[in-house]
Amino acid sequence: YRNSDFVYYMELGHTYLDHQFFARKNSPDFPVSPLGNYYQFPDFSTSHDLLWSKVKGMNKLIHYIRKTIERIQPEKPKVRENNKNKILEWTAPKTALIELIYALYSVNSINHGGADLRMITSSFEDLFNVKLNQVYKTYSEMKERRGSQTKFLDELSMHLKHKMDKEDH
Repeated sequence: YRNSDFVYYMELGHTYLDHQFFARKNSPDFPVSPLGNYYQFPDFSTSHDLLWSKVKGMNKLIHYIRKTIERIQPEKPKVRENNKNKILEWTAPKTALIELIYALYSVNSINHGGADLRMITSSFEDLFNVKLNQVYKTYSEMKERRGSQTKFLDELSMHLKHKMDKEDH
């Protein structure tokens, strides 16, 4: 959509353009597309603060609507298929999957950050036909690990780099 670069910038937590987006006096050589209300209150508003608040508000509205739909629709019983019909099966430790889920959640990479941990976990359980119990407790235990707190993510990164290096040579 029209402001996707700005939304991406904000969701990644970048700050290198904040002086342009959120300063009250913009540089004339910086191309911004301010909204109408910015001109009504130039001493109070900036070119992108209303835009960002609208984006955040829409994300919260989407999240609220999804939660409401989940609450009012009766749960459909989940049918577990036998092993022959499974497409994907998680074969690493469940702790590794929880680590991956928390990593994706922490960078707001699902639904522009609108997906909560429970929704992401439920989706992964369905995708890999696995039941994840005590997700929060497992996360607490991961934080208490000696050495690397992100063993599985470190392993993923190492193996991917090794594969890329191997393919390059």
